[in-house]
Amino acid sequence: MAPFWTTTFFQADQTLTFHDVVSWSDFIQRLDQHRNSENIFSAIRVHGVFQQVDYRVACKAEAGASLVEATSHQAEFQKKEISGTLIGFWTPTYARTINVPGYHLHLLSDDKSCAGHVLDLKARELKVDLHNENQVTIVLPETAEFLKADLNGDPAAALEKADGQQSTSV
Repeated sequence: MAPFWTTTFFQADQTLTFHDVVSWSDFIQRLDQHRNSENIFSAIRVHGVFQQVDYRVACKAEAGASLVEATSHQAEFQKKEISGTLIGFWTPTYARTINVPGYHLHLLSDDKSCAGHVLDLKARELKVDLHNENQVTIVLPETAEFLKADLNGDPAAALEKADGQQSTSV
């Protein structure tokens, strides 16, 4: 019953090791150096032991709630010395009506006890896999509600608000 998701058949085009990552900003600056285009999507998988990772989780929302309403109440967490994987995408700005532009990564701890949207991180060593994604398939629902919905508005402002402006790159 997920309202939206992004997925890929992941095959790393590059495998990197980042040492002494001190913040989210530091992390994305390093990632930016290895993406080969501002015009294609990048799938990202990162594994390591995080000295600290800050993340948030949207609370349960009522059926039919807008994206902004559904994400207006989010719980924030901080874990220290946790082993896990970050997964997500970098989306080009021109595709902002398809996905959140910039970086959007989620944590899944190795023991599967916690997961959520990454806000900040710190790590001594991270294994980073990047996959260039140049094929995008969109699957749309065929429900009566979707077929009759007015989708002419630009959702960029709502996506930015819902994502807390955390997804932008350098």
